[in-house]
Amino acid sequence: LWGLPGTASLKFKVPVHKADSSNIHEKIRANLRSTSLESASLINTVKPIVPLTTTDIGTIFYGIVEIGTPPQKFKVVFDTGSSDLWVTSGRSPYCRPKSCYYALLSNTYAPNNTEFTSIYGSGSVSGDLASDTVQFAGVRISKQIFGQATSEVEALLETPQDGILGLGFPDLSNFMVPPFFSAMKQKVFDVNAFSFHLSMKEQGESNIIFGGWDDTIVKSENDLKWIPITKKAYWEFAVDSCLRLESAASRISNW
Repeated sequence: LWGLPGTASLKFKVPVHKADSSNIHEKIRANLRSTSLESASLINTVKPIVPLTTTDIGTIFYGIVEIGTPPQKFKVVFDTGSSDLWVTSGRSPYCRPKSCYYALLSNTYAPNNTEFTSIYGSGSVSGDLASDTVQFAGVRISKQIFGQATSEVEALLETPQDGILGLGFPDLSNFMVPPFFSAMKQKVFDVNAFSFHLSMKEQGESNIIFGGWDDTIVKSENDLKWIPITKKAYWEFAVDSCLRLESAASRISNW
């Protein structure tokens, strides 16, 4: 994992929010298939945070990301199971009622002249790539490659978010360096780490922190269990065994 012990570090906290999507439970479950294990370190620091909102059934969490100059705001899912960043394009026939990206309104927009397709569990989105300034909770990434989606599968059209921000490793993407890794290259963080705090409540308690953890929740690094990932793609790790009814049910290797 990315975090290393230390004394002080700048942290960026992104709140995430809860959305009503009970009627599309199964579609979202099929589409957003993230596995997640994200950790960070360093305490007693400044922590800009992005709040997260979840669906009423806790299926997805989304937060606010800004793209362009002046910034255009979007609700995006912070997805550990993918690595691409995309938002719905203003040229998409499915733009409304979502917030859509309008390239002509941004002074820092640059076309990439490359088409993209991002594939998920129940389908895909496609469009063309561009670069622009991306911001969330004080994190500013210049010339970030992202997708302008002009075609989306029905399961994504019915969800409340405007796009997806992938937090997986660069090897999962054929088109771009993911924003988290772009920020690392631009030396935005003192510690190259991120962490989640997720709650089933609709507002106020869920967030993602870049550059550390929330020390109001994790009081000491001794409270954390560090687990090595199996490969730099998904945030996946090996499970040695599982328990059922407080007894060992079976032994599983590399699960």
